[in-house]
Amino acid sequence: MFQAFVFLREFVLGNNENGLVKENKSGVVSVVGGEKKSLEGVIPGGDKIYYGNGATQSTYIFPAATRAAWKTFIAGQHQEAKPTALLIVDGSQPS
Repeated sequence: MFQAFVFLREFVLGNNENGLVKENKSGVVSVVGGEKKSLEGVIPGGDKIYYGNGATQSTYIFPAATRAAWKTFIAGQHQEAKPTALLIVDGSQPS
């Protein structure tokens, strides 16, 4: 009950912007309240999904091959971008 009151007071009725994503005039995006650089990148979740009303009544775990494929996919989404082509705008050759 207390958490619901705090949510109502701070975010619905109040003007608490903590966690709000904003873009400044120069286009830089930031999160109000800050971001933790140590958490940058992939933060894995648990392998189990719990089902139940008020208490866990069942648990589902995806097959190992599915979990491995997902981890590979997510890791590939966060690789550093590498240029694949060179665009010459002024006609000069790169040195």
